[in-house]
Amino acid sequence: MTSKQQQDMGDATPCWRSIGPGIATFFLPLIALFLVIQALWILLPSEWFETRTLSTLDISALKLKGFARVIDGGMSFSIMSAAIWGAGLVAGVLSFIVMRRTLSARQTVAAWMIAASVGFLVACWEKNLRRTECVSSYGSTTVHVDKNEGFRPVVIDNVICVAEHRLSPDKRVLGTTQWMIIFNTFIGFVGAAVVMGAFGVLAMRYGNWSDATRLRRRLADFRTLTLMASVLFVLNALVTKALVSWTQGLLASEDDAASFGRLGNALLNYWAAQASTVLIVALSLAAIFIQIDIGGAVNREADRRRREVQRHYTETRGDEGLAAAKWQEENELSFNSATVVTATIGTIAPFLAGPAVDLVTKVLH
Repeated sequence: MTSKQQQDMGDATPCWRSIGPGIATFFLPLIALFLVIQALWILLPSEWFETRTLSTLDISALKLKGFARVIDGGMSFSIMSAAIWGAGLVAGVLSFIVMRRTLSARQTVAAWMIAASVGFLVACWEKNLRRTECVSSYGSTTVHVDKNEGFRPVVIDNVICVAEHRLSPDKRVLGTTQWMIIFNTFIGFVGAAVVMGAFGVLAMRYGNWSDATRLRRRLADFRTLTLMASVLFVLNALVTKALVSWTQGLLASEDDAASFGRLGNALLNYWAAQASTVLIVALSLAAIFIQIDIGGAVNREADRRRREVQRHYTETRGDEGLAAAKWQEENELSFNSATVVTATIGTIAPFLAGPAVDLVTKVLH
């Protein structure tokens, strides 16, 4: 079969068979994300401990202990935020390049913008974008937490608010921190969405999809996107860890700080569960559809060799299958151990980020 015939065969593929895998790869992880979020809230109470009742360090008079923890926590959060901004930019550019290898320029821009818009909308839905009003008064030791807003204000905002209450308004950083959290949220979700969009494009049976070079490039892009997605999601986990550690360091009581660490771990695990679910679904679907296309290409190569055998009578029956398998190996069209390991590490990386930081911290101290 000539390249022209293969191209005509690809162009004749029904539309739903061409773009269906891409749509499924992009949108099914969002459905899984919604289900995970609902499941995570099943056992969580609506009434939470009021963290504004906790005793915090005195950071109003530049005492060394409080000052050092504020500087250390703020700098760690800022550095990780900058890393997310860079990773989000790289993810956006890389995803555009991967999409462009398959789609036309106009289709690539449209697909990229749709994916980014979905990420923006999910960020608006997932996070409470209203900034927490910093007030020191509280009526009881409990506070109501709306499941639609998350519990970030209780774990983060209220503690920083109490710690900064005695500072003059021009020295408080809670407002800036909240804006950075919101900005990080949008960068993270938009970056993840465009990477998912690129996975969706890789899953599509588009154009000359049975060409060995095209299939090999899809496998290479799959590995690259997997690494990019894992880096982006791990950085989001690390910035959450830095934010929690900063807040935890403001508490005066060591016992309260130890107990508060469990709240921080709950916040980190809450996010990591979402990230890993999205990665597992997106990577699995993309891998399945790419593998199906590789299998189809191998079968076509076997059919081609079988026709040659029938014409020339130079090989025995069954040898064409072995020849097709050799063709697959020669063209590197198999999910080898490197691909599988890369995908596995990528999916579990968000869950490993928090424990890894804890381990390094204990070793250093």
